[in-house]
Amino acid sequence: KTQIANEYVHRLAEKQDGKEAEQRSSIFWIYANTQARVEHSFKHIAQELNLVANKDLGIDVIPIVRDWMQNEHTGPWVLVIDNADDENVFFSP
Repeated sequence: KTQIANEYVHRLAEKQDGKEAEQRSSIFWIYANTQARVEHSFKHIAQELNLVANKDLGIDVIPIVRDWMQNEHTGPWVLVIDNADDENVFFSP
């Protein structure tokens, strides 16, 4: 599954060569084998998007990234959730 997602992302990136920045899809990769990896992945996304300062990385950034993704002005994006074999990582009680 990871290889298929990786191939899709690479092909998408190749198709975007030469497109204007606002027409390109943002591509994000979430490593979901543990809750800590999910949180780290979202913190990395928040930093890459300049949604939070380094000093603010102690806060829960998942809602901040989610709000960015839901914004109609954000543009297209792809979110790959890799190694999501344990549903409790996302749906813990």
